[in-house]
Amino acid sequence: MKGLLVFNQDSAEPTRVNLLHISALEDQSKFEEVLDLGLDYIWKMMHCSSIRIYLHHFKQSTSDGEKMKVNEDLKNMLKQRRFKWKTLKNETSTG
Repeated sequence: MKGLLVFNQDSAEPTRVNLLHISALEDQSKFEEVLDLGLDYIWKMMHCSSIRIYLHHFKQSTSDGEKMKVNEDLKNMLKQRRFKWKTLKNETSTG
């Protein structure tokens, strides 16, 4: 299985890790496994008390017109792992 996880230690808050990107390169059905392996590595190997994940929103057509929405599958995976939503900035130009 090949996966990609991009993260860094937050310079403003050194006990926080920022998870910037995660993907399963060959098989998207393995995405959840890559996510679990990546989170496990961060919790065990980094001096970390919290993980911040940046979720990009995309324009999606709804009955009310076009709205910015997150990938619901990913959002549900993170909820199952007890991540909490703190702030949301929907910038239509950047997602």
